[in-house]
Amino acid sequence: MDQDTSTSPDNGSSNGSDKPACLTVFWQELKRRHVIRVAMVYAVVGWIVMQVASVTFEGFGEPLV
Repeated sequence: MDQDTSTSPDNGSSNGSDKPACLTVFWQELKRRHVIRVAMVYAVVGWIVMQVASVTFEGFGEPLV
């Protein structure tokens, strides 16, 4: 009547060898949801805004910070 009720095929023992696979799956999910692309667009737009603000504020004699 002794039955193993564990749902894990390896009985819960993990040696950490699946970490690169987890990171790969995570990276693929980020790419699938276009998170990487959106982050790059935010960075570029933010840089452009800072450049325009720097030139504009300099013309008005205002400090940027």
